[in-house]
Amino acid sequence: MFTPQFFTNQEFRFDDQNEQPLGSYPAPEQLSVDHNEYQSPAHQYPNAELHPPDLQSNPEPEPPSPLVHEPQSQLNDLLQGPQCGDEFVHRDITFTGYGVPRYMQWDLGAAEAPQAENAEQQPVPGVINEHQALLLAPASTPAPNNVEAESSESLDSDSEDDQTIPVELTRAEVLSIKEKAKNELRRIMLQKEGVAPTREKRAKTVKKALKVGRIAVVGHVKYTPFETQKVKEEMVSWMSSIRRLFKEYAIYNIQKDLSLRLPIEQQGAEVPHKKRLVPTLLQSLDFLHKFAYDDSGTLVCYPLEAEWFVNMIVDVIFLNGLHPYVNAENFDSVFGLAGAAAYNALSCFKKGTYKNVDASAEQFCDPYGRVIALIKLIRSDDTKRARLMRLCNLIITRGRELIGIL
Repeated sequence: MFTPQFFTNQEFRFDDQNEQPLGSYPAPEQLSVDHNEYQSPAHQYPNAELHPPDLQSNPEPEPPSPLVHEPQSQLNDLLQGPQCGDEFVHRDITFTGYGVPRYMQWDLGAAEAPQAENAEQQPVPGVINEHQALLLAPASTPAPNNVEAESSESLDSDSEDDQTIPVELTRAEVLSIKEKAKNELRRIMLQKEGVAPTREKRAKTVKKALKVGRIAVVGHVKYTPFETQKVKEEMVSWMSSIRRLFKEYAIYNIQKDLSLRLPIEQQGAEVPHKKRLVPTLLQSLDFLHKFAYDDSGTLVCYPLEAEWFVNMIVDVIFLNGLHPYVNAENFDSVFGLAGAAAYNALSCFKKGTYKNVDASAEQFCDPYGRVIALIKLIRSDDTKRARLMRLCNLIITRGRELIGIL
């Protein structure tokens, strides 16, 4: 059995040709290690620095000492990881091979230090991998304490909304809603669109008007539906009644205004006269315009300024109380409704005798579209657009004078 004193006094040589004396203590990096039998800590930790102990001062082997590190708990060591500045001392690592001391000291650097209670065991690389896995594992984010409370509150609110008993509207409330819906229909027809082109569009207009009326009366509450088919048909009939105001006025006045009437003495001549004249008038919208000669003797057309047509708009709008619902700066829908009514009134006498043309949307749709297309052409010209705006102001002024509003 070789003692440490023996290693100190002996000089070792290798069988290699380049062998050289190594002094009284072999260099760690030149030690011959059998890799097949054992992997030394120097191979497991290539960055470790070996520090041979002073064998003279420690002639006898000492029992394994605990690890030297700052007094921290195991949990803090595991979570924070190894500190690069700490040096760990291990005195129970055994190397195989001749003349190699049993007890060594090294600095592991960033390596994981063995636990004190496991000091007699060899360091297992798997421990480091486990520690790295713990460091790489994403930390679980704890859920806020109020998440469950908020979700429960939202569910409670939803359940309360679902469990809310619908409000049963009274008869007076329904009547008030319908009245406000009619006012909304007046505004839509006289400012935005006098005639909806399709049934679907008219249904949407009625639905919107009823919603506006309901919110104005009872607000945003859950209610028992009152929009029955009968109520919707009533709204559609109301829209037809506004068109009928224009059409009836045209029927009563257009025969005189467009010279369809003949003197009473000319019995039997009026029917053929209408039969010849009316189809000619219906070929264009010239009957809505004013024709006059300028100073140079040229015949000039002033669109939508026929005197009878302007009087018709003033009377229908102001005598029927529709003036609060019109836009003083834009009479496009009013011109469209009045022009379509005049066209349908003429169509009643196309055969010479009177044949009623109703005020339905289907009958108004085509002539209304023709008038609106004409207005778009007028607005594309600066001079004609300015004259159209002047005409709107004159209509408002005359209407206010008619009903005594100054």
